[in-house]
Amino acid sequence: MTPPSSFRRLGEALLVVLVLAAPVACREFAVDAAPEVDEPVPGDVAAELGVPFRLGLGELGRLEELDLGVRLLEITEDSRCPLGTDCPTAGQVGATFRVERDGFAPVVFQLWVPGLVNEPWLRGDVFQSESERFRLLWVAPYPEPGIEVPDDSLSALLRVDHGI
Repeated sequence: MTPPSSFRRLGEALLVVLVLAAPVACREFAVDAAPEVDEPVPGDVAAELGVPFRLGLGELGRLEELDLGVRLLEITEDSRCPLGTDCPTAGQVGATFRVERDGFAPVVFQLWVPGLVNEPWLRGDVFQSESERFRLLWVAPYPEPGIEVPDDSLSALLRVDHGI
């Protein structure tokens, strides 16, 4: 038994409506295949592999060729001997960083650099990830007796290289 022609026309019309409406309805729920890349924001620092760059507290250094960012979270325990004073030890200063990369959990690490040495960048700590090496070169400003440094004046000089 065949359906009456009016049912067949109604079925064909309904099929046409569904075929035409499906892409519109699905477009609202479609998922992009590629994640959106964050645009640089004010305060971001453009950085290059193998080239030292300075970060202020909270700033993000963006290494576009590695698709990662490294943020200076805090300067910790600055025990460096102030300029022009005598101290039993040279002291040291620490800096805490967070590496941010799309698709990976952030990695937080702390690096240290000694005080009162020539070329402290040769003696500063290194953090080795699977593919990069982060070296703290310097923390500025260097302490001076009787001078209190506000947090927004603190900065760290960092270099990122390919890992071993």
